[in-house]
Amino acid sequence: MIEKGCFVIGLIFMLSISLKGQENNFPYKLNKSDLVLLPLGYAIGKYSNSKQQQVKPLEYSELIELDYKNINFIDRSAVHNWNNELSNLSDKTRSTAVKLPIALIVGQAMGGNFNNTFTLGLMYVETITLTSEVASLVKTLAQRKRPYLYSTQLSMEEKAATLEYNVTNSFFSGHTSMAFTSAVFLSKTVTDIYGKSLFSKSVWIASLSLASYTGYLRYEAGRHFPTDILMGAFVGSAIGYLVPVLHKSGETNKNLNVELSLGYIRLIYTIG
Repeated sequence: MIEKGCFVIGLIFMLSISLKGQENNFPYKLNKSDLVLLPLGYAIGKYSNSKQQQVKPLEYSELIELDYKNINFIDRSAVHNWNNELSNLSDKTRSTAVKLPIALIVGQAMGGNFNNTFTLGLMYVETITLTSEVASLVKTLAQRKRPYLYSTQLSMEEKAATLEYNVTNSFFSGHTSMAFTSAVFLSKTVTDIYGKSLFSKSVWIASLSLASYTGYLRYEAGRHFPTDILMGAFVGSAIGYLVPVLHKSGETNKNLNVELSLGYIRLIYTIG
């Protein structure tokens, strides 16, 4: 049902975008940031993979020692959640969120704007790559255990049966970060391309609602703590917003600078 809904929404969206095609000047252009964003995502991914090779699987003896009382009070409510059906549903909502910006990109092609299609497509690839690789790296470094492993309602046998999977990848939520980065990217680019209107506001509301629902499902499924979801939403939203800003034509880009140094990236925005 989710996938069918995605197809229908995407089809309507592509048709509406293609009809609007030439109404406004395209606000984005490729620039020096493109020499940084994709290589940066690739480098983070390579580093993350090297770190993953050093991660040892969670042992049964470690599982027995887990005590939910050691979890902070904000996150403690998640430990008794467990629902595979909701976990599978969150896979579909995330997939839907990630696919929706493709409708905008295809809509540009249907309107005959092939240069814009390439620019927008590259921007989205950069957004998705950065979000995915940053999430992967943080998960690998944090090694936070999934909430359900602390549950007193699941038997040790049930929990032990999951140890071969990514049970230490709780922080932060990759599903949530991908859903939010796609939602914010879509909403920001629609607003920049076609202006503020009822249409753009509807895109913001619908896409952020879908992303929020994805985060909620990850919580109810027992896969993530609330702080995992909040951080995933923050990181995904930040990347989904900043990539379009870095490509904005005109005066805006003159005020935004990226400083790269060993061990960190700093974004500086100056007013005036």
